[in-house]
Amino acid sequence: MAVQGGPGGWALSLAMSRAFGFKRVGGWALVPLVDMANHALASNAEIRFGEDGVVRMMANKQVSAGAPILLKYGSHDNANLLLSYGFVLADNPADTFAWPLDMELLLERSSVKGKSLEQLGDWQQPLSAGHEALVMKALVGLLTVLYKSFPTSIQADRAQLVQLQQPAAAAAGGDALAAERHATAVQFRLGLKLLLERSTKDLIVRLKELLQQ
Repeated sequence: MAVQGGPGGWALSLAMSRAFGFKRVGGWALVPLVDMANHALASNAEIRFGEDGVVRMMANKQVSAGAPILLKYGSHDNANLLLSYGFVLADNPADTFAWPLDMELLLERSSVKGKSLEQLGDWQQPLSAGHEALVMKALVGLLTVLYKSFPTSIQADRAQLVQLQQPAAAAAGGDALAAERHATAVQFRLGLKLLLERSTKDLIVRLKELLQQ
C-alpha cells in the first residue's frame, strides 16, 4: 500500500499505526486505549476478541502496580515497524534484508534443471557440496558488497547513536523530535548492517562445513 503525502497520507498512516487486525471478523478495527500499549517481544498482555464481539486486553502474566502494559505487535522486521509504528528494535530477531532473485534464470541452469524449489531450498540437502560451496561464496561476496554500499561502518553508527542519545544533543540543536528521528534512522541503518554481518558469518560457517566434506 502506497502512502502519499498530505492530509490523506497522514490519516492513512495514523490508521495503519493504530489499527488491529482480527482474523475472526476478517478486518481491521481501531480500539481506543488499547492502542496506547507499547510493543515488546516479551509482552505481559494480549488482545482477545470475545464471542460477544468485545475486544479485551488481558494480562498473560503477573503485572506489578505501575508497570507498563506491553503488547507484542507481531513478528515484523524493522522496515515494517518503522513504516507502521515509527520505531525500530535494536536487536530484532525478525529483521530481514531482501533483494530480488530471478528464479526463471536460475532454473534454466543445467545444474538445477529438474529440481523442485523445495529441493533447491533444502539447507541440509544441497545438490552437491561443490555446487553449494560456490553458492555460499557468491552470497558472501554479495553480502560484502551490500555492506560496503553503506556510507558508514557499524562502529561509526554506534558512536553516532551514543551522541544522539545524549540529552545535550537535542538541546544543542533545539529540536528534540529531530534528534529522536535522526537516532531512529541511524538505528535502522545499524540494524541492517548487523543483519548482513550475522548472515555473512553464518554463510562462512556453512562454507567451511561444505569444504570439509
